[in-house]
Amino acid sequence: MKRAGFRRAGGLRFTGEMIYVAFAIALCSGGLNHLVVDPVGLVDRLQSGQASWLARLLPFPGYLYVAYVMLLSPAHFVKTLNSLGIFLVLTLACVLSSLWSLSPVDTLIRSLILVAATLFAVAISARFDRREVLLIVGLALVIVFLMGMAAFLAAPSIGQHQDKLYPSIRGLFLHKNVAGRTYVIGILVGLSLFYARQFPRFGLFVTACCAAGIAATLSASALINMVTMFALFPILKIYHWKPQVALFLIALLGFAVWLLFYFEVVDLIIESVLGSLGKDTTLTNRTFIWEQLINLLTSGPHWILGYGYEGFWTSPEGAMLTFDPRYFVPGHAHNGLLQTVVALGVLGGALLVYGYLKLLVRKFTLLAKYPDGLCMFDAAFMIFFFITNMTEQSVLSDDGLLWIMFIIVATLRDPVGRASARGGLRLPRPGSPAVPSSLPRA
Repeated sequence: MKRAGFRRAGGLRFTGEMIYVAFAIALCSGGLNHLVVDPVGLVDRLQSGQASWLARLLPFPGYLYVAYVMLLSPAHFVKTLNSLGIFLVLTLACVLSSLWSLSPVDTLIRSLILVAATLFAVAISARFDRREVLLIVGLALVIVFLMGMAAFLAAPSIGQHQDKLYPSIRGLFLHKNVAGRTYVIGILVGLSLFYARQFPRFGLFVTACCAAGIAATLSASALINMVTMFALFPILKIYHWKPQVALFLIALLGFAVWLLFYFEVVDLIIESVLGSLGKDTTLTNRTFIWEQLINLLTSGPHWILGYGYEGFWTSPEGAMLTFDPRYFVPGHAHNGLLQTVVALGVLGGALLVYGYLKLLVRKFTLLAKYPDGLCMFDAAFMIFFFITNMTEQSVLSDDGLLWIMFIIVATLRDPVGRASARGGLRLPRPGSPAVPSSLPRA
């Protein structure tokens, strides 16, 4: 089949294009940032709006790819972009918020970078199907892992992050937590390929590399996310085959968790786990940050439209006045929803919640109705995105890989073939030869 007017499926030229995009994703992931940025004093520079322009140039190959796809098939690109719906509105609202931002120049610059990252994700979805996307992202994260470990072995001081308890290895990332979250995406990619029996050996290789990367970072949140994802995939596999059975198991698990809360066992478990990971019940002062921000929003006039995209965190009249600079000034809200409300107000937060829930239902509906097992990635990523944004921030993020992956998941087209009635239609079962995944692109 012809794709986008010039290639046949499996052609050498298209394979080269996939490798190029993999390198572009690696550059966008933050996994090579230490090549051009010194992490010492990074938070202070970000809060003053002095982000490294060399780091901002790393995603440039991705921006070139956007132009390439737009020239190749403008109609299909626009169609994919329009499928973003609410998330397109939120992205454009970030640019518009420069009109009322505490720091208009910083808001405009960073929102335009956000738009560029979003367009890169849309270009990937417009050009590749689900399997190709997973292969590309898996290759990108293997590249990041291997280069990071090579840098650490060549010069340990480069890839080492001084943890509270003992040194961890972050490779060429600027922070171990960013490294850990990014590698969890690789776990999702690898497990999806393995469970769907699509390049399972490559899936296991990606999983092994990213699991080693997470273990090296010693990031508590990433370790918890990794264990959660390993436990989640068997449930998703059951849900893919028999949704009713999976829902029953989830309900049973929920009842068990309720019993643990009722008998106050969960508090003891949480304190024990956090203590073993070197954390406390404040989640490294995150609860203090949330309390301060909620008090600020409920007592001031900015609760409707917010302080502008990133305006609160870069302006001297924002975070610097809310928190004590002599002690600690955070670089973000450490919560995706709260970060959005600070930037775009309650209106932005409401749009985010509605859009996320709508997309979540759609992804689980696809997993239950279609024979393509790779849809497990979409569902797993939606859950991972929610868990991550409970204590970190990747919603409407102008750097890193999580927002790019979220947009890709939001715009990936439905699987090829008719929806399954689970026995009512004669469709290929997961793992068996199915209809071709490659479609002609307009």
